[in-house]
Amino acid sequence: YHLLLKVFPLPSISLLGKLKAGEMDFMKVLKFLQENESSSKDLIIIFDEMYIQKCAEYSGGNVIGMSDENECYRSIISFMVVGLKENISCVVKAIPIVKLNSDWLKTEILNLIQSLIRNNFNVRGVVCDNHATNVSSF
Repeated sequence: YHLLLKVFPLPSISLLGKLKAGEMDFMKVLKFLQENESSSKDLIIIFDEMYIQKCAEYSGGNVIGMSDENECYRSIISFMVVGLKENISCVVKAIPIVKLNSDWLKTEILNLIQSLIRNNFNVRGVVCDNHATNVSSF
């Protein structure tokens, strides 16, 4: 992380921790962007898997990189939303995983869709690896 930080503008470790723990209130961010006309109510959900090196590290009294079952994470699933007016995506959740499960993924996407709809956003589609999926298929 520290080596990449010298070259790329990566988020801070504390922000990554908040994303991982689901503590980021992305809905406030989306509403703020919408109120300032930087985003639209019509959104598309984008998700992708990023492979990571399997390793565990002890940092700040916690073991990082390992599940509660003592298995090293192999990848991170990142969920983003982008408004139809702009092309900048907003990361709403990033979850480290040991193994990708289709039922788990469907549940996560459904929860995100429902949360966005409850907050008066219109979800127009879901995209993964450049393949679009109609929301009604969920």
